[in-house]
Amino acid sequence: MDNNDSAGQNSASKGSSDDLSKKILGSMQKKYAGEATGRWIANLKAEPPATKKVLQGDPLRVSSIVCLDKFFDDFQRYNYEVANRPSDEKPLKVVCNRPSAPALATKPQLSDSLVIFQGSLVTGQWALVMQAEVTKIVAFIVPYEYLSAFPGRKAFFATFMEMDAGTDKGQTVWTVDGQLVLDSMISYISKKLFGSLIRVATGSELRKEYFSLDSLNTLPDETVQEKAALPERLQQSEHTLIMAFEGFMSTIDHEVDRLGAIGLKGLQSSDMETTRKSMKRGAELKAMREKLLLLQEELRHSMAE
Repeated sequence: MDNNDSAGQNSASKGSSDDLSKKILGSMQKKYAGEATGRWIANLKAEPPATKKVLQGDPLRVSSIVCLDKFFDDFQRYNYEVANRPSDEKPLKVVCNRPSAPALATKPQLSDSLVIFQGSLVTGQWALVMQAEVTKIVAFIVPYEYLSAFPGRKAFFATFMEMDAGTDKGQTVWTVDGQLVLDSMISYISKKLFGSLIRVATGSELRKEYFSLDSLNTLPDETVQEKAALPERLQQSEHTLIMAFEGFMSTIDHEVDRLGAIGLKGLQSSDMETTRKSMKRGAELKAMREKLLLLQEELRHSMAE
């Protein structure tokens, strides 16, 4: 094969590669730049729109790791759209660090739960840190200079957003401030998190960016009727009540185990008074849990009628 043929093939290969890249980017733009999202991207100082689909979905039933990945899928899409939006403003540079198992350089505080995955978004002098525990997802907005020392030190920072896992009929469900999270809410929540970071990085005060889903509960009556039929809202209420029972019983179980450990330590150190009190309190909590089980069964029976 002569040099001309080789050069021609290389040129054709490069052209095919360029065409493929353009097709991929084009499909991304068509797939992710919806009208509502496009309006929000054009004005990140505004709250994301609560579109018709936000309150129409099933309860979110994925694990904390899968949920965190979904958030970062959205973050990467928003980042691409922000970087390519037509604007007279200085382009925003956002670095997206996908979630992974954190490598702790220092021993975590004893009060910290085990973090199994952590990811971050960085822009300017600020970072959004998101952590997944087995039954919790938490988000923090912190100065970038503290990012490297963040694992194991989250107790020093105020939580910006927290999602808690519960169980309903043996399946995982999630809440934010007691409100059931639907799978249709994920992109809405991710937009609120992404937008808050951008606003803080561009001068807004962090304390003014308090995370809340209250806006979904304060829509005009006719809009609420469109977005969530009454039977669906009743079902959400039932889920929330059942999860409250599950969460409380889980807390009691945790405290019973802790009281047992305290009693054992007291016994080993001959502190019989502490041992007696911890064992007595543990027995009382177990009795309370049995009563809660009966109440929960009564609640389920009432809901089935």
